[in-house]
This record gives sequence, C-alpha cells and structure tokens, in this order.
Amino acid sequence: MHPVLLKIGPITIYSYGLMLALGFLIALFGLLREAPNFNIREDYIFESVILTIIGSIIGARLGYVLIEWPKFSVEPWLIFDIRSGGLAFHGGFFGAILILILYCRYRSLSFLKLADFFAPYLALGYAFGRIGCFLNGCCYGEITSVPWAVTFAAVDSALRHPTQLYASLAGVISFILLRYLRKFHFFDGYLMSMFFLLYGIYRYINEFFRAESVMWGENSAGQLISLAMIFSALGVLLTMYLLKRGDK
Repeated sequence: MHPVLLKIGPITIYSYGLMLALGFLIALFGLLREAPNFNIREDYIFESVILTIIGSIIGARLGYVLIEWPKFSVEPWLIFDIRSGGLAFHGGFFGAILILILYCRYRSLSFLKLADFFAPYLALGYAFGRIGCFLNGCCYGEITSVPWAVTFAAVDSALRHPTQLYASLAGVISFILLRYLRKFHFFDGYLMSMFFLLYGIYRYINEFFRAESVMWGENSAGQLISLAMIFSALGVLLTMYLLKRGDK
C-alpha cells in the first residue's frame, strides 16, 4: 500500500516518502532561517538534522517492531523490510532524541537549548508526515458517519475517520503554540517539555478514533506511551516551577 505519485524510468516517487521529505526540508529551511537569531551555526543545523533523520528512521522501525513483535518473531527477516511499511512515531522521536544527545555531547552543545530550538519545527514536520500517511492510506480511523469521513480504497469501501488529518492539524496547532511560547523562556528544555505534553494529549485522544490499534490491556500501546509522555512533561514543568518559585 504505497501510492505512486510519479514514475520516471527507474525512479519512483511515493506520496508518503515525498511528504516526509517535504516536511524535513521545510523544517530545515525554518531552522536555518532562524539559526542566526539563536547564535547557532548553520553547519551544526545541517549535521544535527541529518543525524536526527537517521536516528528517527531507525528508532521508528525499532518501535514498530517492538509493538508488532508477535508478527516479527515468526518472520524476523521482515524487520529489515522497511519498504513494506511499519514506522512508529514514538520510536522515531526517541531515536532522534538519543542521537541528538550524542551529537550535542560531541559538539559540546547544550542539548536542552538545541531541543527547544528544534521543537516547533518537529511539530511542523510531523504535520507533513501525517499528510503522507493520509495519502498512503495507513493509520486510518474507525468507521464513522461524521460529515468529513473518507474512504480508503486499499482497506475497504467504508467511511472512516481521517485520523491522519486530525494528527496533521494537531501538528500545525502545536507548531503555532510552540512558536508563540518561545517568548516565555522559563528554563532550558521548556519548549521540548511542552511538545511532549501537547503531543501526548493529542495522541491519547486520537487513539480512540484509530482503527487496528495494538492494545496493551485496556489502552492501546500508543495511549500508554502518550500517558508516559504527558506525565513526564508535567513532572518536569512542575518541578522547574517549584524550583524557580523557591529561588524567589
């Protein structure tokens, strides 16, 4: 299930891959444009973006494999068949974070400051990626009768929630909010904590509308990970608030 947008000889351009690439390019353009205002070298931006792309792809695949382990335990060679689909955003996010931490240690940069700088554009890039999911027909929603329901021909003819577009809208809103919150620099890591919180809340709610979610007990795997992100972010925000209040 990989809709082809264009094919020129041996070159095939898929809708999902194109939107992912577009998301990364737009995010990179925004980061490079704002880098001088934050005293960040452009070559550091290029290096960190390339590395986070690699880390996110590896992490996203590993995250998907862990969630779908019963399937891969039977056919482990499919772990390396990325073209067949199967990427988990949570895994990709943590893979990118890990490699960014290592990069910052190598370059003697502040990880928290760089993460805050990246946070708004991470949300924007995510919005483009979810449009790719919509065009690809994956991550679709439950059957519904809402006026904006759509069909995914590769699945069936039923009307379903366009959960990918809900996710894309959440990404755009998060981008706008995070850009606005930049003026309130409460502490290093504040914007990344807010990204954790915003993403966790949206994803937890959106999981109720998604079809074929992998369930871990009463909640889906995505909801449990989202809850962990929400409580982690709230814990950091509350701790820093109390510390700053105690300093007064």
